[in-house]
Amino acid sequence: MALFETLKYRVVKKDKSIEIREYQDFLLASTTSPINQRQDSGFMAVFDYISGQNDSKQKISMTTPVVTFEEGEKLVTGFYVPSKFNQQSLPSPLDRRVFINQMNHAYYAVIRFRGSWK
Repeated sequence: MALFETLKYRVVKKDKSIEIREYQDFLLASTTSPINQRQDSGFMAVFDYISGQNDSKQKISMTTPVVTFEEGEKLVTGFYVPSKFNQQSLPSPLDRRVFINQMNHAYYAVIRFRGSWK
């Protein structure tokens, strides 16, 4: 049994460390922060949410991978919501910086790496 739930996907194409993946609908708990040199990604705000800082004081299992991407002038950092939750059963964040997005079926280009994201 895996330690963390990983979002299910299908690899459409692979070239060295780059994959094109197909994902079905999923929920993403995330936050945004300004892009900065300190690499402050907002990770702790989302981590606090899954650690119980939500309206149910419920701990939510960590998932993999952690998502970080640029959207305009902002850095988005998030966790996939475990599959046992849906929009109605998921606790609401107490921190206004954390939000839940319904992500629809899509294809993503993914770079696999270890270590720092810079």
